[in-house]
Amino acid sequence: ERLLRHVGYEEVINCAVTNMVIQMHRLHERQKDMHSPMRRVEEVRESFLRRPDQEWSLKKMADLAEYSVSRFCTLYQRKYGGSPIADLLNHRLNLAKQLLVYNEYTITEISERCGFKSIYYFSKYFKEKEGCMPSEYRRRNTSEPCSL
Repeated sequence: ERLLRHVGYEEVINCAVTNMVIQMHRLHERQKDMHSPMRRVEEVRESFLRRPDQEWSLKKMADLAEYSVSRFCTLYQRKYGGSPIADLLNHRLNLAKQLLVYNEYTITEISERCGFKSIYYFSKYFKEKEGCMPSEYRRRNTSEPCSL
């Protein structure tokens, strides 16, 4: 355009340059947002919610977010109002309750699918939180919390 010097060529060039600057700015903002502290925390949470069966530790979560454990926990607390491990365990428990009611997996299979290290720990944790053993919860065939 500049070499041909058509009528209005300066305006065409100015529009093209302006459009290019706007596109570069938008790309920069998107990249900045993707690497923001809270976005990295959100991505870790999404990961453990999608894969509760994996072994998760604070160190693994913090490493995934590229933070120290204390920084990750601080950011997580600020974003979600609790600890990441408590959030993970709560998610695992809710998933286990759904699987107990709506599937015919064994208690051991449910324990494994939900990421509990052992059937013993799963049963103990379940009873502590729900007031009954997983098998009793299943027999009642309800999604309401068990009473003692």
